[in-house]
Amino acid sequence: MKRLLVALAVLSIAVAFGSGCSTSSQDKAQSSANPAPAAPVPQPQAAPAPPPISVYTPPVAVSPATSASTAEQNRIVEFRINAPDATKAFLAGEFNSWSETDLPMIKQPNGDWTASVALKPGRYQYKFIVDDKWMPDPKNSKQTDDGYGGFNSIKDVPESATPQ
Repeated sequence: MKRLLVALAVLSIAVAFGSGCSTSSQDKAQSSANPAPAAPVPQPQAAPAPPPISVYTPPVAVSPATSASTAEQNRIVEFRINAPDATKAFLAGEFNSWSETDLPMIKQPNGDWTASVALKPGRYQYKFIVDDKWMPDPKNSKQTDDGYGGFNSIKDVPESATPQ
């Protein structure tokens, strides 16, 4: 008799515990019978289009008193270096606070790398960064000491709209 009471007590505890669970064994059986759908198989994609040629315009603080003609004073200046074996090239100078990554250059089919920058008239120092190596413009004889044992190239942007 004692064994019968213990068995009934265990059974009633098991029933009470089983009804308190949110997932029944039947639900578990159904969820294992219907697994989640498989992830879609990735399809090969075409190579991305080359980046468009763009003109970098350095950020300029504009006050309400600044006229629209100030923006018109900018000149588009193209910087170019021939490095056909390079994998990456950047332009750094006074116009972008010497940022190493702000002005990526675009490789042309002939092996030249180019970047265009909108600059106000004035004198600017710059360098190219080709495959992580800083170098002055090899085709520009206007240079100045960079303070690190090398040289910066100099670009003069005239007041008139004559091409550079």
